[in-house]
Amino acid sequence: MLPVLFSIGPFHVYSFSIFLILSWFIWSFTYWKYMQKEGIDEEFTFGLMFWATILAFFVGRTVFVLSHWALFADTPLRIFTIWIQPGMSLVGALVGGIGAILFLSYQKKLPRSTALDGVVRGFALALLVGLIGALLDGSSVGIQTGGPIGVRYVGYAEYRHPIQLYLWLYVLSSLLFLRLMRKKFHLENPGFFGLWFLFLFTIGSFCIEFVSVRSIYFAHLSLDQWLCITVWAEAVGMLYVRGGGKELVRRIYDTISRRFVRKHTSES
Repeated sequence: MLPVLFSIGPFHVYSFSIFLILSWFIWSFTYWKYMQKEGIDEEFTFGLMFWATILAFFVGRTVFVLSHWALFADTPLRIFTIWIQPGMSLVGALVGGIGAILFLSYQKKLPRSTALDGVVRGFALALLVGLIGALLDGSSVGIQTGGPIGVRYVGYAEYRHPIQLYLWLYVLSSLLFLRLMRKKFHLENPGFFGLWFLFLFTIGSFCIEFVSVRSIYFAHLSLDQWLCITVWAEAVGMLYVRGGGKELVRRIYDTISRRFVRKHTSES
């Protein structure tokens, strides 16, 4: 682990801060280019990016603090000093950012499928960079392991699961999978890439949470896991609606009804 990249006298440059800024630039550039391609007004796009950044940071930090309260219990002021006590919940930041963009898009009557695809595409690429900083920082740690893949986090003598590396590999695999399956999953249609990525991402994040250390649990699940369940359910619901699920169920119901009526008529 390398929480501090380098120091100049009393001034310290933290790996988490550098990679967080870098990942934000990747997300904002990717989102801007996508919205520009879709013909969305740049001023409106920059407004979306601004509020998405604010809300993503606020929700991501809040969820991290609640999930790691032991780090802040003695000195609550650390909550506001991310350069001293780094840490962000990726799922929380995702929920905050998407929530802001979808709400503002609805207010301005911008197709939410377009807004969703843009923010998720940028988030997926930025995540691959941000997770490197999260691993170097080590503010979130995995549970103890004796396996060959364990790593030592700063402040912990025993080997622990490299949860950031797990998620990095999972996100990369998900992007490659979606690229291979883009025609089968109709990823060319507005909104489908965003929904399918959220579907996959929340499953991976939910599972990795079982080998992560958290301070607070609700009904044996962490706050991140409850957020994953919420986002996953929304993604499944939207895929069901946009993917023709209603029509499929209606056709199945009509087929069963006709067969039942035909059978009942023949028996009479």
